[in-house]
Amino acid sequence: MRSGWSWAAAAGVVTPNSLDCSGPPGNPSALLGAGSRVGYHADMSKSIWRWATLGAAFFVIGPIAARAIGSLATSTGAPVGSLLSASSLPAGVGVLLLIAIGAGIVAIVGAHRCSLRTGLFGAGLVVAWAAFSSAQVDVILRDRQAPGAFWLMTAEGVVLAITGLALAWAASRSGSSPPDERESHGRSNGLGFLIGVVAGALGAAAIARSEMAGQTLAAGIAAGTLGTVLGRVVDRNSPTWAYVGAIGALAIVGPAAGAVVHGDQALTALYANDLVAIARLTPLDWLAGALIGVPIGSAWAASMVEKGAEAPASA
Repeated sequence: MRSGWSWAAAAGVVTPNSLDCSGPPGNPSALLGAGSRVGYHADMSKSIWRWATLGAAFFVIGPIAARAIGSLATSTGAPVGSLLSASSLPAGVGVLLLIAIGAGIVAIVGAHRCSLRTGLFGAGLVVAWAAFSSAQVDVILRDRQAPGAFWLMTAEGVVLAITGLALAWAASRSGSSPPDERESHGRSNGLGFLIGVVAGALGAAAIARSEMAGQTLAAGIAAGTLGTVLGRVVDRNSPTWAYVGAIGALAIVGPAAGAVVHGDQALTALYANDLVAIARLTPLDWLAGALIGVPIGSAWAASMVEKGAEAPASA
């Protein structure tokens, strides 16, 4: 026998057992209920905000950041690869603040209106514009004496790692993510961060075969993606900011490794295409890779976990 709801649905009437439906009897929209229509409009609003946020990051704020960093030069007139190497240190710091503020606005708005992943990804687009428009490691090494150039980038890596953590924290605090993106409240074993660092370094090393801008940026994104995926497999409870911090740590470790391994022979290693792979990325490459790659890796890991949970149920 059909249930009361089924008979009511077939007859096109509303019963006391129905949800909050509206509309004339017999109208299919009545069976959807007001809540469904509200949910539909909420999804539409979130989709509009998502594309508006990402569009503003890619077409407006990002180009402004790129133009700002392109206006800087070193004391020798070379393009700026490290913001701390600008002929005017206050100007370099000012551009760094401009990039951080622009990325922060995108991260907070995207996380609040859409999701944490959207906020971080949008912030990453802003930083990616700056990274792609700045000089690469080869220019920095030619402009400044090694290993001083690497140590300068190490100092900038510290600043940008802190900036990345601040962006991830602000976005996570302001976000209202859907259930599949919400942070776990379980206890993390700390392995996610360590795996993120190691896997991120391996991912970047596999891609960064030269100092070309697009290649080093792709290496940073690969580091963020691979580090997050493998880290989440080992430690499902690790927060998103931990992986942003893991790739941020590589912004410090990468240039420091170049200074330690190559010393004052860095230019020789550069011409021989023998630089340590993770030293080929600038700190901006690492930060952009963290903000873009971590959301991608997080989504990928969540999909793997979901499929793993569905497999026993369907068996």
